[in-house]
Amino acid sequence: MKRRKTSSAHVTALIGAVLLCTGTVWALDGLRIISLPFFQLLNSFFALWPLVLIVIGLCMLFRSRIVAVALGFIYFAVILLNALGTFGTVNPNYLWYQNLTGEAAIYEEVSSSEHSEISLSPDITSSTMVLSAGTPRQIVMEPQNGPDLFDIKTDAPHYTINNYISDIDSSRMIFDVNTTFSAPDEVLLTLNEAVQWDVQIRSGASNIHLNFDKLNVAAVDIECGAAKIDARLSSLSPAIVPVHVNSGFSDIQFHLPKDSGYQITSSSAATSITAGGKQLSGIGEKSYQSENFEIARQVFYFYISSGASNVTILQE
Repeated sequence: MKRRKTSSAHVTALIGAVLLCTGTVWALDGLRIISLPFFQLLNSFFALWPLVLIVIGLCMLFRSRIVAVALGFIYFAVILLNALGTFGTVNPNYLWYQNLTGEAAIYEEVSSSEHSEISLSPDITSSTMVLSAGTPRQIVMEPQNGPDLFDIKTDAPHYTINNYISDIDSSRMIFDVNTTFSAPDEVLLTLNEAVQWDVQIRSGASNIHLNFDKLNVAAVDIECGAAKIDARLSSLSPAIVPVHVNSGFSDIQFHLPKDSGYQITSSSAATSITAGGKQLSGIGEKSYQSENFEIARQVFYFYISSGASNVTILQE
């Protein structure tokens, strides 16, 4: 009985050391003192899971709490170094994202001092931009008319670009841009005016500015935390444009073409809608249509889901 308790104490000491290290790294990442998203540690753990058996076996052999604690720190150090790409079994800039998407794709790693240049092609008439940006202070998207489909500028030292042709439409290029590895302060994306765009943003950014006045944007989908969203949409877009916003507490402002119509459907816990010189507020689902909704040649459908939202529609 005594031996069992002793073995159990050694394993407990080992687990305690590993949890202490994990919690410390996670807290430092949350404070942005270091940049190592927690999922990278998980990837490293699964890649080197047999080490768990080795470490527990050593603890049972030596039966010393000091050895168990030391092995715990050594084990975590190996997992951490592997997550950083030291041993080559896990590439932190590729593996976790590839596992989440589950799709075969071309990956490109770039640094903030470089530009990712994807040249325009007559075979590509539309594109989807999926931006996963972590929690930067600001995200900005603007139009450009250069030789490339898009360009990115950010203070993130590393980010990944996953690009592939759509299985449904061979003329559509899909881009997955991920900057979450390095916790950037700002992300600027410029999209080419020559193609039609679908835009998806996954971020906890506090400010999102979308200047689409010269872009043909067919759909917008934003998932964010507490944020201020300022978006300018264009008459170049199709006749029907869906706009989805799923957020925490948000201040949302959309600028629309003067003669366009719109419909707002909000399922937020608390909603305030200002549009067409009118204001609608309250708890629960709210909806509003512009006076020209039935006859407008271009209509924007807004679907807002958040904890609390302040939605303003301006036409100019």
